[in-house]
Amino acid sequence: MEKAAEPPRPVRFKSQGRYKGVKEVKPFVRGNWKEWLQFQQQVNQLYIFLGMNTSQESSEGLQEVLGQLLVGRDLDLFYGQVQRERRAGATVATAIRRAMDMLTDRYCPLGTRDKLHEEIKGLRKSRNSTVEQYFAQFEALVQLEYWVRDDDGSRLSTTDQCKFFSRGMPRSWQMQVWPQQASWTDLEELRTRYMQCEAVEQQPEIGMRGSPGKAR
Repeated sequence: MEKAAEPPRPVRFKSQGRYKGVKEVKPFVRGNWKEWLQFQQQVNQLYIFLGMNTSQESSEGLQEVLGQLLVGRDLDLFYGQVQRERRAGATVATAIRRAMDMLTDRYCPLGTRDKLHEEIKGLRKSRNSTVEQYFAQFEALVQLEYWVRDDDGSRLSTTDQCKFFSRGMPRSWQMQVWPQQASWTDLEELRTRYMQCEAVEQQPEIGMRGSPGKAR
């Protein structure tokens, strides 16, 4: 039997700019819609980490970076689109953006935003997770909205974000927090209120553990 091809190893990038250090990014290997959105977010974080901008030199550097992070058919499509855009007179930065948009169309067709919204609505705080951990999961999904095609529906309003975030909380906490405002629009404040519920619920347990035991 032939050995299965090993997945590409993470690529290490070193920054000499404002954010000094090393950042690793996994190449994108034909994943699903969610993985593509996450990949674009990682590329954007890398762009900031490396101190890149829209100048010719920096854009050429970004093209080299993407050449290391895309593989197979995706890499061929990317370079092909960049070349076509450049021949048509586009700047390197514009050519890269349009090539990435083309790959977004490939992995995130119309309806992707609805799929993302369903994941956001279905997220729940597990019994073993903290409010902070649940918030991080929720926020990570919401941030992916930025990378969905602009013509694929509308982003969640801050009111809807608060509503779905609250729905993922224990029912008893919801009954304490949600009625405190007629309409919640500040997700950070809502998180703080639920963290207060969490702290109150943990107090008896802390007290029991901290009580003196009987002498043996």
